Amino acid sequence: MSGEAVAFILTAILLPLVLTELGDWCPWLANRLARWTARSLGDASLADRYAEEWSAELAEVPGKLSKLIAALGYVVYLPRMRWSLRQRQRNNRQPPQVAELLPTTRPVSQRSRRIVGRSAELESLYSQLVSDEQSGRQRRFYVIAGSPGVGKTVLATAVAGLFKQTHRSVVHTWAPDWRDQPVDSDRYRDQLATALGRKTLLVIDDAEAETMRMLERLDLQCPILITTRRRSIAELPNNSHVTVLRLLSDREALELLGDRLGDEAVRAELDAALRICQLAGNLPLALELVAAQCRHAGSTLAETADRLQDTASRLDRSPEDQGRNPTG
Repeated sequence: MSGEAVAFILTAILLPLVLTELGDWCPWLANRLARWTARSLGDASLADRYAEEWSAELAEVPGKLSKLIAALGYVVYLPRMRWSLRQRQRNNRQPPQVAELLPTTRPVSQRSRRIVGRSAELESLYSQLVSDEQSGRQRRFYVIAGSPGVGKTVLATAVAGLFKQTHRSVVHTWAPDWRDQPVDSDRYRDQLATALGRKTLLVIDDAEAETMRMLERLDLQCPILITTRRRSIAELPNNSHVTVLRLLSDREALELLGDRLGDEAVRAELDAALRICQLAGNLPLALELVAAQCRHAGSTLAETADRLQDTASRLDRSPEDQGRNPTG
């Protein structure tokens, strides 16, 4: 077969057949490309909508090959669309709330009871907070230090209550729960700083050395009220205001018992009330627990003091004394 015959067959017979076949496939292929592009947007909620819109557009495009060219245009534009959608999602995404970033806890309820023996500390600490805020001083740490049961959390909660009265936000967290957080992550630090702002009072209860190191790395700009059992931790930050809580005096301890049990009951059994204060070591928490037990049992102060004395005596006895025959 001569070359002219082959050329005739290709141009006059095969090429029209191929073009005809391709033309019949073009609309089907165009719709498949449009649906694939819609699914590749990365947003399942938008895939169906775009697939429907593009199919309707292709139906309006005249010709067969033109539909395929239009569908290829969707494919070419796909990277740009995906970038735009991601930007829109980031702009519309709500920033994380404080509860998502911190192990927030509810403060200890004071039940509208007054704080006994801590009025000077309460006034001084709150006044310092307000003064630093008004003067713009960048003091961040306000530390309440003291032994267990001395009333650190109660005082911190009272300060936070005064802070909230001026319609400002307070966030409470317990330090032992605030561990294994990505504090070295720039994103976490930025999110937490944004969520707290500069006006929120962050209350951190029972802080230890690791808590202080974590706070130094976070470098938050809001005021931070910290309770700690360790004096050494309280002395770490240079820009801190430190309040060291002492034990209650005998008069203050009696006043606390009177506030919880009634002044008349304490005056009626003053000697027994003094014994209770001494046995409780004048610790506010211990006195609160004794008062609650006394109310629950309905016992007198003398009976409560005897019970505490008996418990203390049994705890003081050594195992050898407990096992020794007293008559032997």
